[in-house]
Amino acid sequence: EPCCFGNVSFLLKGPSYRVRGWETQIVARPLHGLTVTGSAAWNSGSLTSSPLLYDIAGKPITSIPNPFGAPGSPPSQSPPFSGNLRVRYEFEFGEYQAFVQAGGNHQAHSYSATGNATTFDQAGFTTYDASLGAGKDAWLVQIVGQNLTDTRANLYENNSQAITAIIPNRPRTVGLRFSYRLR
Repeated sequence: EPCCFGNVSFLLKGPSYRVRGWETQIVARPLHGLTVTGSAAWNSGSLTSSPLLYDIAGKPITSIPNPFGAPGSPPSQSPPFSGNLRVRYEFEFGEYQAFVQAGGNHQAHSYSATGNATTFDQAGFTTYDASLGAGKDAWLVQIVGQNLTDTRANLYENNSQAITAIIPNRPRTVGLRFSYRLR
């Protein structure tokens, strides 16, 4: 129904989904200075209701059945699996406190949209990061690498502007960080 700004905005009831799954997280210190952290999520979702759209007079628009998608279709941007794992080892190096760290992140495929829109099946991807550093007292120096394998991932895709637009993940980045903590 129209609201507030004439016909440039409207309110509607959206779809309902049932999402089943589970999530887990682990943090372990198997050895002095060694920390292992990880998490994972498994989800299975499906559309349970796709209400009709209504015209300005409040009558249902039956020419657009299932405007939010067919019952049973999966939700958008909802990969069935995602997980990450990080291992960090902290140690003394002479007078310095040092660390080395490595991690990985995986996301399964997902769909870019649901309903009466062009839907793209966005492929799953895995990225790896690493860093090492040393510090003393109030300062810390680190070498940091993200997406070390330079994996190209498609985070979102649509063609609503007459061209296909893709939002990619960040490419490989390697950098040097220096920090000083004021007391």
